Amino acid sequence: MIPEIYHSTLADLAGPKNTKPLSDKDKTKKLYHTRQLPIPLPSPRVAIVGSRKASPKGTEAAYQISQYLAEHHILVASGLAEGIDTTAHKAAIEAKGQTLAVLATPLDQTYPQKNYGLQQVIIQNHLAVSQFPPNTPIRPENFLLRNQTLAQLTHTSIIIEAQPQSGTLNHARHTLKLNHPLYIYQPLNQNQPWTKPLLAAGATLFEDPKEILEKLPRNTTTNGLTSSL
Repeated sequence: MIPEIYHSTLADLAGPKNTKPLSDKDKTKKLYHTRQLPIPLPSPRVAIVGSRKASPKGTEAAYQISQYLAEHHILVASGLAEGIDTTAHKAAIEAKGQTLAVLATPLDQTYPQKNYGLQQVIIQNHLAVSQFPPNTPIRPENFLLRNQTLAQLTHTSIIIEAQPQSGTLNHARHTLKLNHPLYIYQPLNQNQPWTKPLLAAGATLFEDPKEILEKLPRNTTTNGLTSSL
């Protein structure tokens, strides 16, 4: 059962650094949450995204990178999808860090259903938002809308691995459109057909998350919002 639901605008939660590139319509986008959240959200915030059908190497990379960032007080954000998203959230929690779930469902629904327990942990002890009011039907287009919102709420995005024509690459395009840094994990993606166009558009290959950490904005408080599974 979902407790009382609050709402804030995307501009309020994103903060000044992320608000500037937004259209007036996006600035006033309503995001729902189950408790009063910090305004703006704790920063810096890094989105870690990738394939739902993650490879063993992709899963390992997602865990290690998310863990490293969380241990250095970076808020790890993702979309609660199966695969890389799930691994990123869990790694941040297990590292005693903080994670943000930007949902493609309303707060009173879960997809995939196997992530119900993880979603509840994030709602209760971390940060979760949805642009869909309660009882909204789950539609395919909602996942693409979620990708845009995830990009708008974060300062930087990391692709661990992806398939052509995937939601991950949709998120990547939103990130670049906002002029936010986009990093691609080189060991798994250097020879992928989708990598070259993203690099031409401004993305960067990386191997070590230290490269990303050094370029992030300064930390702000996470207001003690930490927990573990």
